Amino acid sequence: MPVTELNKFLYFKKKKNQLYFFQEFLSPHAGKRGIVSQALSRLDNTESLASIEETKLLFKILDILMSMKKNKHASLVSLISTVAGIFSSLRATSEENCPTEFRLPTTLTDAKAMCTEGRFSIFFNLPSCEVKNIPGHACVSLSEYLDHVLGHGLDVSFLQDSTGVRNTQKINGTPKATEILEQIHSNSLEPDQTVIGCGFMWADRFLGSYIRQNTNLHIQHIKIYIQISHSIVSHQSWKIMSQRGSRILF
Repeated sequence: MPVTELNKFLYFKKKKNQLYFFQEFLSPHAGKRGIVSQALSRLDNTESLASIEETKLLFKILDILMSMKKNKHASLVSLISTVAGIFSSLRATSEENCPTEFRLPTTLTDAKAMCTEGRFSIFFNLPSCEVKNIPGHACVSLSEYLDHVLGHGLDVSFLQDSTGVRNTQKINGTPKATEILEQIHSNSLEPDQTVIGCGFMWADRFLGSYIRQNTNLHIQHIKIYIQISHSIVSHQSWKIMSQRGSRILF
């Protein structure tokens, strides 16, 4: 693995996130295939990739396990074990860079280690933001969340793109969006070369009771502006500004 290229992804806080998005950058779905390869070998093998077929199958098993109660997992694994015994010749063709032989989880221990709970499991190695516990709230960093959004290749509906073109669709066409744009322009050294976005955020406090949610749910609104200069992939240039004394931790 070219270490110099991997170093460009170190701004992702977790090692698993760095590796996942780096592999996805090199090849579509390579991040998911790398996760499955580690689940099969149970080793920190960063260069091995499972096949597409292996990856699809184990992710389907993970999806079923996560939708079931834990006391039902053993029944599913028993079924898989029976199927694996009947079709014992089923072996996915490993690619040259994936020496790990494919196998199905045929015991509950295998299911946990490969899919749901182990350090090399698929679920554990899926990219995720770090969760911070601020009294009464489970929070994630907005900056890190944007890293993941852009890392997954999702489109962001910015108020203004890097060439200065204004977006007037939906929330970006409101009078408040125009006010935000004018305010940022007045405080920016390069207003026409700055990517600008606006949005609304909310948080709900942890519920103390599920019986009377109407009186138990507390919604708190905060407002932020995101000003990204030069390039949307330049993590260091992000500026997070808050209004009305909102407390935002990053």
